[in-house]
Amino acid sequence: MNQLTEILIERLEKKGMWSGEIPGFIRDLTNALLVNPHLNHLHLNDQLHLLGWNDLDLDYRTFEVAIACFEREESERLFQVSMSEGSPTGNYHAVAKNGQGD
Repeated sequence: MNQLTEILIERLEKKGMWSGEIPGFIRDLTNALLVNPHLNHLHLNDQLHLLGWNDLDLDYRTFEVAIACFEREESERLFQVSMSEGSPTGNYHAVAKNGQGD
């Protein structure tokens, strides 16, 4: 687990969320952002309340940590795909990383 994810979990626990609820909350938060990536934290709270997360109001800083987590995970996923064998961009990244095209 990376540091951003640990910070997000810690912030949610401080807001009173039980650790067993966090994966479901993060799933719903992610899905809400995938449907509408331009939501601000206030509108995201409204969406989460519609999904039954009435006991938690997401503050701006926790919202930003969540966004950073998702962006990092997506970036890492895309990098792994680009480095896979047969990827047209895999060789480019290898060159950029070590200066050689092996």
